Amino acid sequence: MSLDTNLRRLLSPRSIVFIGGSNLAEPIENTRSVGFEGDIWVVNPNYPELAGVQCFTSVADLPEAPDAAFVAVRADLTVSVVAELAKKGCGGAVCYAAGFAEIGGEGASLQKQLVDVAGDMAVVGPNCYGLLNFNSGVALWPDRLSGGRHETGVAIISQSGNLALNLTMQDRSVPITHLISVGNQAVLGAGDYIEPLLEDDRVKAIGFYIEGLKDIAGFSHAALKALQKGVPLVVLKAGTSEIGTQLTLSHTSSLAGSDDMYQAMFDRLGIMRVHSQAELLETLKLAAVCQVPPSNRVGILTCSGADSALMADGLDKAGLTLPPLTGEQIDTLSGILPGFVTLCNPLDYNTSIWGILRGRPGFWLNDGWRQ
Repeated sequence: MSLDTNLRRLLSPRSIVFIGGSNLAEPIENTRSVGFEGDIWVVNPNYPELAGVQCFTSVADLPEAPDAAFVAVRADLTVSVVAELAKKGCGGAVCYAAGFAEIGGEGASLQKQLVDVAGDMAVVGPNCYGLLNFNSGVALWPDRLSGGRHETGVAIISQSGNLALNLTMQDRSVPITHLISVGNQAVLGAGDYIEPLLEDDRVKAIGFYIEGLKDIAGFSHAALKALQKGVPLVVLKAGTSEIGTQLTLSHTSSLAGSDDMYQAMFDRLGIMRVHSQAELLETLKLAAVCQVPPSNRVGILTCSGADSALMADGLDKAGLTLPPLTGEQIDTLSGILPGFVTLCNPLDYNTSIWGILRGRPGFWLNDGWRQ
C-alpha cells in the first residue's frame, strides 16, 4: 500500500497493537477510555498479559496486519520493531522513543535506519508523544488523557510532545477532534497530515505548533487545499530568536530558518499566525465554533466607554477597521436605546438597558420599561 493509504489506516485504524513493557498499561487504558471498538493486541515476549490483554511473543505472531502500532521500546530496538511491522504489512506506527536525530551522531544514523526499514509505512515521530483521534476512539498516547468526542472541532499538529499534552488539558472549551505529536518528522512532516484531516468534515480548523518544516513545498501544497476548502490553518511558530533557533535544533532536530521567510509563506497561503498557546486555542475556537470573519470590518458592542476605547485601540493596531453605522442601523437603534446613548461604532449601549421585568428581560427607556 502507498504511504498516503497507510497514513489513513493509522489515523482511523480498525486494529491497534501496543509493543513494549509495563509502560503500555496507560496507553491501553487510554484507548479503552475513548471508546475504541476495534481489535487491541499487545506484543511482549516476557509477559502473559498486560492491562488485561493477552500478549503475543512477536509481531509475526499477530493474527493479521494491524492498521496502527504504538511502539514504546528504546531507540535501537525501535528500528527492528518497525522493520517487523513493515514486513507484517502494518499501516503505521507511533515511535515514542527519543535518542534519534535530535541528539546527532549515532542517533542520526538510527533515524536514517528507521526511515529505510519503514518503507511505505506511515511513521509518527520518533521522539514524540503520539496520536489522538477522539472521534474514532484512537489514543496512541503514553500519558494521562483529557478530552472526548465532538461532532465538530479542531485538529492540532505539534512538534512538541509536552506542549501537545498540555493542550489536551486546556480549559478554554476548544473542541479537539485530533491531536498529533509529530516529533522528529523522520517519515511524515507536519504538512502530510493536512490532506487526510481535510477529508474529515468534522474538522473545521487545523492548528500547528512548529519549530521548522522539512518539506516546505509539500506543506504549501496541502495548505492551499485547506484554503480552497475553507478550513483555516493557525500556526504558532517557535525559533524566532537566536536562542530559540538553537533550542529547536536540539529539541526535534528542526532548523527554524528565517522567520521573515516563514511569515511570507504564511501570508501567501492565508495562514493565521499566533504568538502564544492561549492565542492558538482561542483562534482555533473562533474558527471552529463561530466562523472566521470574511473581512477586516468589525462591529463592537459594549456597556462601557472605556471598553469601547480600549478595543478600538487594539483593533487599530491589528489592522482592523470599525465602519460607521448605516442610516438604517441608526434608525433601528434609536428606537431601542436611551436618547443619551451615542450611536456609533464602537457602540456603548450603556448599562441603563439592564433589568428584569416580571422575570423577563426588558429595556429601560426614557418613557419607562419596554419589552
